[in-house]
Order: sequence, then structure tokens, then C-alpha cells
Amino acid sequence: MVDASFITGSMSMLQIAEATGITKEQFIEKWGIADTDYEKPLKDIKDQYGFEIGDIQAWVAEIAPASAGAAAATETETTPATAPDVDVSYIKGSSTMEGISETSGIPKERFIEKWGVSDEDYKKPLKDIKDIYGFAVDDIQTWVAEEIG
Repeated sequence: MVDASFITGSMSMLQIAEATGITKEQFIEKWGIADTDYEKPLKDIKDQYGFEIGDIQAWVAEIAPASAGAAAATETETTPATAPDVDVSYIKGSSTMEGISETSGIPKERFIEKWGVSDEDYKKPLKDIKDIYGFAVDDIQTWVAEEIG
């Protein structure tokens, strides 16, 4: 079983798929969602499709490949050796600092202090703001691992 506790309402099925290796088709077949809802935050579609975040977590824990953490191995190679038990593979270019904050427990203020992002950009995907603020996704992964490790 895979630890699916990283899944929060601010994540989309796409983000979960990227972190776990579960296919889009598996999500659509299991939860009956429209293709257009695959990239929407779970909290925005859960009532429409009749599931709770815990339902998604339990299903992911049951069916995700045991190697789910390796899905982003190239991005996590820079994770510091001092925090080997911290899984930051869920952090992708499509992740937002807001979602990472909710998942990791690191307060919003720490993100803003460390990375200098505006309140507005805090809610945008990393891929859309990384060049503005001069960081890479693996920089965020390393920092999160150090913060919670």
C-alpha cells in the first residue's frame, strides 16, 4: 500500500496521477468524472461526483503502484540526504505553493518569506511563476524536504 495522506482537497486528479502513477483512465473509470474535471481541485468536484477526499486517499493507497514515489525520481534526486523519509514527489510544475502548504503543513508565510511570491502568485502553478521568481521545481522540493524533515 502507498501512503496517500499527501492528498488534499486542493489537489487535482492530474496531480495525484503524476505523484502516484495511476492513469487518467483509472480515475475516470473509478469516479465517473468528466474529462474536463480531471484537472480541477478535488474540493471543487467532490460533491458533484459524490466522493470525499478520504475516499480518494483510500483508493489511491490500495491501487497505486508500490513504486509510486519513484514516479518523479529525476526531480527528487536533489532531496537532501538529511531528510530521507520525506516524500516530496507530489510536488510538480502543476503544483501550487498553496497546495504544497496544505499538504506539507508549512505555513503560507514561510513560502512568501522564502520565495518572495505575492499572495496572487502563491495560488498559481509553480511552472507559471518559477521563471519570475528564479526557482526550479526541485528547489521547492529540496526546501520542503528540509523544512519538514
